[in-house]
Amino acid sequence: MDCGCGAASVITPELLRRMGCDVLRLNCNPSGFFPHGVEPTQANLTELMKTVPESGADLGIAHDGDADRMMVVDDHGEFVASDKLLVIMAEEMRASRVVTRSDIKIKRNGNYTSVAEQKITWSVEEAHKAGYEHFMLKEIHEQPRVVRDTLVGYCKESEPIAELEWMRDAGIEDMLILACGTSYNAALVGKYIFEELFRIPVRAELASEFNYYPHTLAKTMAIVITQSGETADVLKAVR
Repeated sequence: MDCGCGAASVITPELLRRMGCDVLRLNCNPSGFFPHGVEPTQANLTELMKTVPESGADLGIAHDGDADRMMVVDDHGEFVASDKLLVIMAEEMRASRVVTRSDIKIKRNGNYTSVAEQKITWSVEEAHKAGYEHFMLKEIHEQPRVVRDTLVGYCKESEPIAELEWMRDAGIEDMLILACGTSYNAALVGKYIFEELFRIPVRAELASEFNYYPHTLAKTMAIVITQSGETADVLKAVR
């Protein structure tokens, strides 16, 4: 077990021990001074990859510094990528019948319902960096496709995505969109969409700043965006 001298240096080895495992600890002093790179990547886990086969261990486990990501090394000292790890876990659960198809039940409006099985088409390459320097850059470039794939299941070209004619009929003169954090980025996109659709002035404001305004800006319509539904500044702005 290599915890990188991070947050889980005591907890994870102890949990594994209580599960009946013999645990050999590497870098499990919770000092916060990382002996190698923080991320549990193949380049940062050479010590674990060497120690596992030398010690005869069945498995090597590594955390990043704050213990919210995990990687695995097999008994031969080979690094196991995250997508392959999920496949191994799924196959093991299916083989040991930890979870079966009959165990999964879905409720809708309080009643059990059946859902048609849908096969998700994806490739292993999609789980890798695909030539990009890092995953964040890859995800930025993937955004157009991700948005298209997300919307395709909810709308058809022959049908409107949303019924907005009532807004024209209501005589709305201007609009205010309130949000915080990354939701504010969505508000900025919404500003241009609504201005294009309705030809009315639209303001996108940070809710945290709006709370200090002496008066409201929108005469007849306000839209509030919050991912959690509990963003304090947004709720205060609504009130």
